[in-house]
Amino acid sequence: MEWASKSEAARGEFHCSLSEVNQAHSAHVKDLQKRIKDLYDEKEALKEERS
Repeated sequence: MEWASKSEAARGEFHCSLSEVNQAHSAHVKDLQKRIKDLYDEKEALKEERS
């Protein structure tokens, strides 16, 4: 029966680290989206300066 509790503990640890990876990925994606928006805004501002 001990293997069952070890398996359960391993499953819990896996779920926890998967959740951490998911949160880090979401934060990274949000950061990239913000950077893309900033670059797009800069590009638009440069376009207006030239015309």
